[in-house]
Amino acid sequence: MYGYVGNDPINFADPSGRCPNCLSGAIGAGIGGGIGLITSIYSELTDDVPGARLGNIAKSTGKGIAVGAATGFAGPTAGAATAAVLGGADGAITTAIEGGSTGEIVASGLGGALVEGGATVLGGAAANKLLPPSIKQNITGEVLTLIFVTGANAGANQAPGVIDAVSNELYQTGQAIDETIDQLLEKARRPDPIFDR
Repeated sequence: MYGYVGNDPINFADPSGRCPNCLSGAIGAGIGGGIGLITSIYSELTDDVPGARLGNIAKSTGKGIAVGAATGFAGPTAGAATAAVLGGADGAITTAIEGGSTGEIVASGLGGALVEGGATVLGGAAANKLLPPSIKQNITGEVLTLIFVTGANAGANQAPGVIDAVSNELYQTGQAIDETIDQLLEKARRPDPIFDR
C-alpha cells in the first residue's frame, strides 16, 4: 500500500512519487563520503610518508560517496557490489600504472574486489546482526547500517597491506596453476614409451 515510501510512511516521504530511494541514497552518499574523507585524512597524516596526498584523499572520499549512495539507494548488497567493482578497478589500474604484468594487474583487481567487497559485506552483516529489529525498520536503522557498511569499506580501503597480501597470494596461485598446466601439456606432448612404438 505504501510502496512509494518503502512501506514506511511514518519515516519516509515522497510527495512526487518519482524517487522513493533518492533521499536515502543522498544520505548514504553524505555518510559514506564523510567516513571516506575522515579515514583517508587520518591515514594520510599517520602513515610514514610526510604530508597528505590529495589524490588518495579524493579517491577514498569518492569511493565512500559511491558505496554510501548505492547502499542508501538499493541496500547493503548494492553497496558491496559497488565496493567490489571500485576496489577491483582501483587495484588493477594502480598496478597497471606501476607497470605490472598482466597477471599482476588481474591479481590486484581481484584482490581489491575481494577485500573491499568482502569488508562491505561484513559491515552489512554486522549491522544486520547487531541492530535490533525495532531499529532496523526505521530511518535510524538505515543510517546505522550505512555507517557500518561505509565504515567497513573505508577501513578496507585504508588497509593496502591487506589488499597487497591478498593480491600477491592470488598472483602466486595463478603462477602455480600456470606452471602446472604447462607441465601437464608438456607431459601430454611426450611420446608414450608403451603405446608410441
